Amino acid sequence: MSIKVAAAVWALLGFAESSALAAIIKCPYSLNKHLFGSVSLFDGDPAGLADMIPIEGRWDVSKPATEGWFLVCRYRGTKETKTFRVPDGAKFCDIDGFCR
Repeated sequence: MSIKVAAAVWALLGFAESSALAAIIKCPYSLNKHLFGSVSLFDGDPAGLADMIPIEGRWDVSKPATEGWFLVCRYRGTKETKTFRVPDGAKFCDIDGFCR
């Protein structure tokens, strides 16, 4: 799925919730029967390979990224991924695939 399509789906589903601790983005538990495996955070388009390193299991996304923050969810036994643009207002993303 392209980044633009993922962002449009996110916007249509309205993931923003009232609680500050509610997940704004959450990697799906599975993708085409493949279980969630890991996650990466990128400063800009993931194709640019600017993969960020988490500190104590999380990334601080409260500061603006050069081209926006992108969360890439990876799944066991497949190369398929699910990519989300992290919306403004998120404070952090963690290695379990949640952005809040």
